[in-house]
Amino acid sequence: MAVNPIVETLRTAPSPKISIASLTHQRCPCCGHEAHSVIRYPAFVSRFFSGLILACCDYCGSGWVPIPDLDLDTYYRKHYAEEFRKERLYQGKFFGDANPVWSMEKHPVRDRARKHARILRRFRPDAKDVLDIGCGEGILLYELDPPRKFALESDENVQGILRNEVGAKIIDAIPEKPSFDVVVASHVIEHFTYQNVGDYISAIYKALRPGGVFLVEVPDGASQLEVFEAGNRPPTQRLEPHTLFFSTFAMNMMLMDAGFEMLQSMRCRWTSARLDRPEIRDQVPEDIIEKEFTFVARKPGEAEDAGDAGEKTPFWRRGLKRN
Repeated sequence: MAVNPIVETLRTAPSPKISIASLTHQRCPCCGHEAHSVIRYPAFVSRFFSGLILACCDYCGSGWVPIPDLDLDTYYRKHYAEEFRKERLYQGKFFGDANPVWSMEKHPVRDRARKHARILRRFRPDAKDVLDIGCGEGILLYELDPPRKFALESDENVQGILRNEVGAKIIDAIPEKPSFDVVVASHVIEHFTYQNVGDYISAIYKALRPGGVFLVEVPDGASQLEVFEAGNRPPTQRLEPHTLFFSTFAMNMMLMDAGFEMLQSMRCRWTSARLDRPEIRDQVPEDIIEKEFTFVARKPGEAEDAGDAGEKTPFWRRGLKRN
């Protein structure tokens, strides 16, 4: 009997051993509470991810792959584009008229980049040095077109596009001193590991100049996991290769713990369903409810060249009360 190749891939995937003792003592990377439960990873097509599990935090709604030292670098450098982002393999001029990405009525990555460019023009229209982490083909940098563009991207398939078409300088690490007016991480943070996500956000904070803006967008991870747990996951929904899943409560917490002031946030379904908890109810004003998880945070202080620095009044800057 013929076997569907995707089914065969999922059935034959390796399943790493995970120490029960290590799970018992793991703490949530977002809020610091101990993990409360474990579920299987919601794999869809990827052999690499189908043998994994997720630890879940009931306090902040986040989930993470609890495997120490998970090797993701090789996966993103060699396999990600082939498995999930085949448009990165386009052989012609990526930003040329012949590329079907530009003629499609809708294209999620293109449309998201244009939305982010509009947001950044609102909050930091004077930005000169912009870093896009995990920028792929560099659509946001191309659309925003700041004087100096920087890209942190490991996918070998897009290096030429970034250098030759976008005009970006490719860097291999976040600088340790203030260097940027804007840092962007669009659908990137959910690909980090539980061990390094806090360090990355702290590093981004340090790399921003005073008054600098951090734009981060992530999927509705906590709500996705609730739907998956209940057995109501849409049959075409793909969650891999995500290794972290966030509620808006959890993401707000991580950004403010790093020192950021929040300029834009929202309530997700998981957060909205728990407004009886004061620490959640008080975190985001009642009228800030968005469908898409686009957070805008600011490093306190005045920009060196204040000029037209855009909107900068934080809606919430108090320290969180831990329970």
